[in-house]
Amino acid sequence: MEVIIESAVPYLHEGLRRFADVEIEVGSNADTLCHLVTGYFLYLFGGMFFYLFFASISYYYYFVLYRSYYFPGKNHLPSDEALRNQIRTEIGIALPSIPGMALLTVPFNVLAHLGYTYTYRRLDEYGYPYVVFSILMFLFFSDMTIYWIHRGLHSKALYKNVHKAHHTFRVVTPFSSHAFSALDGWSQSTPYLVFPFILPIHNWTLFALYIGVNLWTVAIHDRIPYYKGSIVNSTMHHDAHHRFFFYNYGQYFSMWDKIGGSYRDPADLIADPSIKGSIKAAA
Repeated sequence: MEVIIESAVPYLHEGLRRFADVEIEVGSNADTLCHLVTGYFLYLFGGMFFYLFFASISYYYYFVLYRSYYFPGKNHLPSDEALRNQIRTEIGIALPSIPGMALLTVPFNVLAHLGYTYTYRRLDEYGYPYVVFSILMFLFFSDMTIYWIHRGLHSKALYKNVHKAHHTFRVVTPFSSHAFSALDGWSQSTPYLVFPFILPIHNWTLFALYIGVNLWTVAIHDRIPYYKGSIVNSTMHHDAHHRFFFYNYGQYFSMWDKIGGSYRDPADLIADPSIKGSIKAAA
């Protein structure tokens, strides 16, 4: 996100010069404050737009336009009225939390502006093979850390006051994707924010990955079974997490669930009468 903030700050400088007769020196404390303010409002309004826009597209496509194709027969969806009420509740959780998440996030970008990260501007600075390596390391690092953060959020100490809002509904929609408390959403985003403090990564590559993980967050809440294997922590794995609570905490892959003993195949969960909420147990 820092690359967008860096691109936007000169416009704020120019606006202050033209309309307030204030000159901001690059590298000054006032310049740092401009980065903080610009970053906050970009996270605030950008986060709201991203969430509402992509969740709306996903919901309309799968749950409205092609509902009979993607959810035929007994699809275990709530009624239309219940879905509308659910979406209002989910938006009511997400939007008030975004200002808090933005406030907690923007200090990382200020530190990046001050030169504390290893982001770089030219793709050839470290070579193109390194760009691929940094992407793989980003995915590995964020997948590993989010697994343990997410699992920790399900502990008795944190679940009720931090993570419970995200589990308001067992049947999820794309609007569930960012329906977090501010501390919950921020804590699960910290691996993305911390990574450039650990390893060099190209600034636009980091931004693209940041957009990608947010799209992934929407995708794993749309209930569409696009993948049936056990390597990727797919939509059905995450859907099972919401339905059965104690399994499949992973972000992209199932490796850490398997290491941590929390992996379960979604099909096994649905059919296992010993699991509360399974179809056979409810029958």
